[in-house]
Amino acid sequence: MPNPAVPLDTLLQNESSARAALEQRAAQSVLADRVRSLIGQVTRADAEIVRHPAELQRHARDLLVTPDGQEPGLRARAIEQARTADREAAIKLGMADEAVRQRREAVTAIGQLRREPPRRILPERPATAATADELAAELEATCTGRILGC
Repeated sequence: MPNPAVPLDTLLQNESSARAALEQRAAQSVLADRVRSLIGQVTRADAEIVRHPAELQRHARDLLVTPDGQEPGLRARAIEQARTADREAAIKLGMADEAVRQRREAVTAIGQLRREPPRRILPERPATAATADELAAELEATCTGRILGC
């Protein structure tokens, strides 16, 4: 049986068509892999988002429509600034908490002193009348300054 001869141009055209079809299938496969990967990333991001409170989600959506939210570079800078502000606020809160603790201790100590004022040891007998008058004046001034009296 004789083989029918196929012209070389036809063979070259068939080869070119076959290569184009193969490249198209390969490109579609790569694109399909990219689409699957991106869908997976979106699904994971959505799952992460729903873990946050609705108010935080709303606030994030509002921030994304701002100019800082539109550009990745500006968004990254804004996020870093927010993190810095958060750290500084945490430090200031710690300092304020410590100041409040110290003031409470001071108030407690003052209250204790008011309930139980320190007693001044006086000599049994002043040496002179002038010394007795001075001591009496000091005691009177001290007593009138107290709410509870002597």
